Amino acid sequence: MAECGGNMACGTCHVYVQQSYFSRIPEPEEMEDQMLDATASARQPNSRLSCQIIITAALDGVEITCPESQI
Repeated sequence: MAECGGNMACGTCHVYVQQSYFSRIPEPEEMEDQMLDATASARQPNSRLSCQIIITAALDGVEITCPESQI
């Protein structure tokens, strides 16, 4: 995962964030939003690129699921 090293260039860190925690992370910026439209697995309402999620105390206990396919 995250073949690009966190540069938001490949979409291989696509994850699904637990819905009850989703509002605790900032909205994706335009580039991430566009990248999420081109991921290998279907984009869901709770899709994010994990390289863009800043882990804070507010996310303590969050469950993050990886899609079936990244490539």
